[in-house]
Amino acid sequence: DLVRSRGLGDVYKRQLYETATKNIEKKLTTTRFSRPVYIMDGQVITIARTDSNLKAFSSTGNGEGELHYPRIRVVTAHAIATGIATKIAIGSWKQSEISLGREVLEQLPKGSLLVMDRGFHRPTFLNWCKELNIDVLVRLKDPAGNKLMGGCDESEGEARVNWESKQEDKSKILLQGRVIKYTSNQNGFRSNLFHFFTTANELTVEEISELYRQRVQVEVCIRHLKQTLKLFFIGAKKGSNVRKEILIAYLTFNLLRAVMEDTANATGIDVERMSFKATITLCKAYASSFAKASTVKEQQALTEQFRKHMSQTKLPLRKKERSYPREVKLPREKYKSSGIFKGFQQNEGK
Repeated sequence: DLVRSRGLGDVYKRQLYETATKNIEKKLTTTRFSRPVYIMDGQVITIARTDSNLKAFSSTGNGEGELHYPRIRVVTAHAIATGIATKIAIGSWKQSEISLGREVLEQLPKGSLLVMDRGFHRPTFLNWCKELNIDVLVRLKDPAGNKLMGGCDESEGEARVNWESKQEDKSKILLQGRVIKYTSNQNGFRSNLFHFFTTANELTVEEISELYRQRVQVEVCIRHLKQTLKLFFIGAKKGSNVRKEILIAYLTFNLLRAVMEDTANATGIDVERMSFKATITLCKAYASSFAKASTVKEQQALTEQFRKHMSQTKLPLRKKERSYPREVKLPREKYKSSGIFKGFQQNEGK
């Protein structure tokens, strides 16, 4: 119900999101890192096709024509220690993730560290980080990493580089940092060979590997925004309501992540084993009881009972590998449905 709430105005929901998120961050202050560390993530959301939405955002094309349902882009910065979405930028399909990422960058504290995947490795974006005094740790595409390292054929290595790039206006950008190449034993990637560029000189290879692993874990939790909170499609008819629903959805996500982090800290269970869906179910079940609790003693008793039930819903450890590893993608022709569609097209042609 909170996700679909439209009673508040656009400005008030933005203020609600920002104020509530700051309060959540204060309560979940962690000393895991010596400075603020964030990951940047982008996603695409489909919205209802109305005149208001098309005017507020834009139509969407796929190279072969205009799509019926418009799509919008959302870029967020999440605290890597807690997964909380601290900063958010919402734009049309025509706006790139890089331009929306610039809006997020301007909201981050100076001196922080930003961990990113290959979509944000462009020199222009990294130079913006440099101008805002934000260190970066970004995964590079393998050809770019090999080129910066001078075609190094070794499985692991490190080199200090001066990354020079020309812009459209023929001006030059110079980025100074390190390129790290190493082989990881993490499962679930198409390749275990990684190339990273970083301007944080204090990071070791082990720390870089752990930061990237935590980035992956946060992204796994972010998928619940679409799968569990149903943010893959927004049926709002007005552009302003689309923005409000996104803000409320991310605020709901932050509150649930705060509950998971608080329970993990109290019970000693790894937050990665907390069930997001079970957290929603238990929060709904206990909401009325917490509202009726009038004394501190009753609230503490309910909190202990809630944490006990949360600990009983932890996810099991995976004992065996995936049936189909992520690096293997079955050809489209081998799906049983492909023959059905071909037969349908042939009949239609007749």
